[in-house]
Amino acid sequence: MTPLFLLDALQHRLETLFSGISFPDADGAERGIHVYQMALPSPAQAQIVPREDEEADAPALDDYIPLNDGGYTRTDARRIFPCVVLKPLAYSVGEVAKDEEDLLTVALTVGAFEDSDDNAEGGRIVVTLLEKIRYDLETSPLLDKKYECGAPSGWELMDLDTRPFWFGEMTTSWTIRKAKRLPALEEDFRVGFYPTERN
Repeated sequence: MTPLFLLDALQHRLETLFSGISFPDADGAERGIHVYQMALPSPAQAQIVPREDEEADAPALDDYIPLNDGGYTRTDARRIFPCVVLKPLAYSVGEVAKDEEDLLTVALTVGAFEDSDDNAEGGRIVVTLLEKIRYDLETSPLLDKKYECGAPSGWELMDLDTRPFWFGEMTTSWTIRKAKRLPALEEDFRVGFYPTERN
């Protein structure tokens, strides 16, 4: 469960880091930054393919924006983005410091939705958040006094084919101290100093 505990702690840290920060959307409303684990929230299937008897209440087809074989309405996209998605990529046992520490690799994917005519502000939001995360992890690499982040190697702004969605990604490596094995009772030198049933 250690990787999941680390994700919980990292989510809490990023939510604290982003508290009080917001970006205006195309309508001028301020949108805060959300932090998700594993994947983006999925739009409800009923919203993607409306039932015939509900078509009158369904959003117009041109209101859907395709993404990852699904689609978001503009309202949903504005509610979900900007955001950071935390996803564990790999867990290596005994990779650091002579088998005393394990290594967890976590991808941080930053996303923004920008449907204005300019459409460049989404990229600026992604870069701003990636840099804020990078600076925070470099200046304070310890997380919950249990996990330590190696300096992020950098980040990458992803292909622009997903516009009006913008994405960037940073890969981080976390060292996790392994639990020490306690000696068996017959191997413990202290055993003679404690009362036992035979004493």
